[in-house]
Amino acid sequence: MNIDDINKSFDNITKNISTFLKQLSLLNFDDNRKNLLINNANIWCKYGWAINRIPNDKILNPPNSFASADAIMLETLSAEEIDSIFTNLCEKIKIHSNDIIDAQFAYNNNKYKLCCMALFAIIDDYCTKRFLRKNTTLKYDNINALITRNKKANTNAFFNTLRNQMFLNMLNKYYKCKFDDDTFKPLANRNVLLHGKSKRPYSQADCIKLLLLLETATKVKGLTESKITVELTPINN
Repeated sequence: MNIDDINKSFDNITKNISTFLKQLSLLNFDDNRKNLLINNANIWCKYGWAINRIPNDKILNPPNSFASADAIMLETLSAEEIDSIFTNLCEKIKIHSNDIIDAQFAYNNNKYKLCCMALFAIIDDYCTKRFLRKNTTLKYDNINALITRNKKANTNAFFNTLRNQMFLNMLNKYYKCKFDDDTFKPLANRNVLLHGKSKRPYSQADCIKLLLLLETATKVKGLTESKITVELTPINN
């Protein structure tokens, strides 16, 4: 199995990864191909990018640094596409439509730190309401419990499970509990930023990564409590 053989399997698959996943679920992928996709998706995840809008050829040929990953995606995603994502999220998450508009305003005016703060707050509330029990909050331990839930899902929908796992892996990265000096950290940290301790500069890429993370949160399936029950850490009063 070489990269040319794999590329032939993707010739007729559209650029949009959502369609890509639906179409691939109809194919009989062997373990080698699945492992290749898992490995490459993990590489993109390491650099903070959700897989749903990564071009197919770039999934098969992943980047080797934060800088190259960011450059690929900034070139891939047009201003119109970013605006469309903000607009669609306003429709999907109506309770936070004003917050999403505020995040978009900050993004369009190069206030990237403010945009990231707004997006993290929305991700907190949306994921808590969608995936967790009442009286819990989105934090590192609860994300690990969701990862366990995803592994226990007993589903044959490989690509749905893959998207879920990449989403949860990225949440893990963004919600790490350590309050280390983040001046030179390549990824934003929710806890450092929202507790007023962040010293790093924030970029357009940081905002888009969180925007795509929020978009992915609206698409994942099989993590709701009605599917699988997992004990989660309650809020400390």
